[in-house]
Amino acid sequence: MKKVVLTNIGCSSAGAKPIATSILSAVLKKRGHSVSLFDTTFMDLGFMLDGEISDRLKMFKPVDWKGRGLVRDKNVDAKEEFIRFLDREKPDVIAASAFSDMYRHTMEFLRIAKERYGIPVIIGGIHATLLPDEVIAEDCVDALCVGEGEDALVEYVDSLDGKKATRTDIKNLWIKRDGSVYKNSLRELKELDSLPFMDYSIYDERQFLRPFEGRILRSGDYQDKRGCPRRCTYCAYAVINKDIYPGGRIKFYSAERFAEEAKYLKQAFDLEFFKIFSEDIFLRPEDDLARMSELYSKKVGLPFTTSAHPLSVTEKKAGLLKKMNCVSVSVALECGNAQYRENMLGRKYTNGQFARSIKILQEAGIRAVSLNMIGLPGETRKMIFETIEVNRKVKPDFADFGCFFPFRGTPLGDTAVRDGLAYPGEIKRSRSDHGKSILHMPHLGAEEINGIMKMHHFYLRYPKALWPFFRLRERDNFFKVKA
Repeated sequence: MKKVVLTNIGCSSAGAKPIATSILSAVLKKRGHSVSLFDTTFMDLGFMLDGEISDRLKMFKPVDWKGRGLVRDKNVDAKEEFIRFLDREKPDVIAASAFSDMYRHTMEFLRIAKERYGIPVIIGGIHATLLPDEVIAEDCVDALCVGEGEDALVEYVDSLDGKKATRTDIKNLWIKRDGSVYKNSLRELKELDSLPFMDYSIYDERQFLRPFEGRILRSGDYQDKRGCPRRCTYCAYAVINKDIYPGGRIKFYSAERFAEEAKYLKQAFDLEFFKIFSEDIFLRPEDDLARMSELYSKKVGLPFTTSAHPLSVTEKKAGLLKKMNCVSVSVALECGNAQYRENMLGRKYTNGQFARSIKILQEAGIRAVSLNMIGLPGETRKMIFETIEVNRKVKPDFADFGCFFPFRGTPLGDTAVRDGLAYPGEIKRSRSDHGKSILHMPHLGAEEINGIMKMHHFYLRYPKALWPFFRLRERDNFFKVKA
């Protein structure tokens, strides 16, 4: 048995239990290993939590974050706490995972572990998958995972002898040994039904609490599939589906397994809500979705939120989702200019098709949320207001706006860097803050983008006769935004 530490360093979402971390913990425990989690969510790393940003922008109904402990403890030094954690746990290996804007923070902690204890370190996640050469060059990294990690991580942990891995041939892994890097091929995609049920026992109790419509609910993070067939340019799947899994990386849980695991999680962790992470819940064939709807309704029945693509929404499928007790579906418009959306974002549908998807969901009795980005590379103020106009016309139940962030390794992020609109060093230092832009566009500065973001609620809700007044208020804090 090995003692494995998983990490969630640099996360900004209170109430989030990363799907991959939950699965990896379950897989390791099934193999007989011991697992603990180091999570900095409620420690101050110098950036705002998503809830704090949303409150700053007055995006959602207010909730009592402090009263439920969903705020950072500024009296805790995160790095000193990490050292105490490692002294107590004495792990044989650290298995870290990080999104791109968590990467810098994660590496700061991993360097401490390596320099102080010499602990073997393996890292996975989107950043390691998209930029493996950069990650493996870090002195504190002994191995990295490209793509799926369940079997690869277990084999790596099994191979450890003291502080060295005895194998260099583990598929999906890049492994360092004696100054060389062994870059192994990928294995077949995992059949999801073969995985053990997710392990939530490693999380702080606060990570079960998620806000929805002004309430804080005891929530689970779940998925119905893995992967997405599309190649939106701002998303990692644009690279994964082209260079890593060119045949397409998408696997479904069976309807039976989906319902059984949801039932288990509901009962074992006293849940009252689910957030189902799915790039498009409606990708599942209609007859299979009908079976999933029937089983979930009978065995689970908890309300949940999820996401869909505009072209996948149908009346029949929306009805099946409503039967399951789906309360909210997010559908991405992203940009109201159809030409830009298709040519620059890789999303081909008309504004009319988007509008129809919102209407179908609303007529089914499901809260329909539109997802929108502003401050895209090359976007003009006029184009931003095309996005606002589409939302004014379509009238989703909620219009979720955020500023584009140029994630490195994605096609659109790399385009922003290539065109001189974003600087690699600044991206590495920055967090994805949906209220702030870091682009440097000569025709549309970050200050103007941030001002529009601050006032977008008013542009969405009030008569155009007031728009000149709102524009004046983009540049100052005099006007207090109301929920």
